[in-house]
Amino acid sequence: MQGVSPIIRRGDGEPIRAVLWFSDLRNFTGLSEALPAERVLAMLNEYFDAIDAALGPRGGEILRFLGDGVLAIFPVSDAMFLPQACGRALDAAVEALASMRRVNAGRAARSEPEIRFGIGLHMGSFTFGNIGTPTRLDFTAIGPAVNRCARLESLSKTLDVPIVASAEFNANCPRRLHSLGSHELRGIAGTHEVFTVDAV
Repeated sequence: MQGVSPIIRRGDGEPIRAVLWFSDLRNFTGLSEALPAERVLAMLNEYFDAIDAALGPRGGEILRFLGDGVLAIFPVSDAMFLPQACGRALDAAVEALASMRRVNAGRAARSEPEIRFGIGLHMGSFTFGNIGTPTRLDFTAIGPAVNRCARLESLSKTLDVPIVASAEFNANCPRRLHSLGSHELRGIAGTHEVFTVDAV
């Protein structure tokens, strides 16, 4: 992984500055209850493939799969590159949604349920580290920036839009976004202005 150094000891962590992406499937619980396991796995892989294909060419890196969630980053080595990273992240989000529309056309022809997902976009610093027990280690990403990105994605469900970006992301994005007003983010104090792209 380009933006992350190898971390092998429990408790080790690396601070990373990046544009963050969190996406999550809509109605995954309902679909997983209604569909056979093999169809759920096939659906997840179609979703992951669409996201990976959009992220990779634009410098995005998937950090973790969290069930039906995807945490990804666009690493930023210097603040002067933030606009480029925000622009690439937004382009990847738009492309992933367009790709999923094409996938859904094929799924409809096979009488398969539609795959829908939301995306939260934010920027900031977080810690990528190794946690677990002496016999079972795993990588995780922690910090307020990660929490906010996940909450932005959750807000996309409430606001019924596919992309929700933070004010920090908007301030650095070279593309025009429009405000959705100020909203509460669960577990985070205050209200926060959020943004979305005009056309997806």
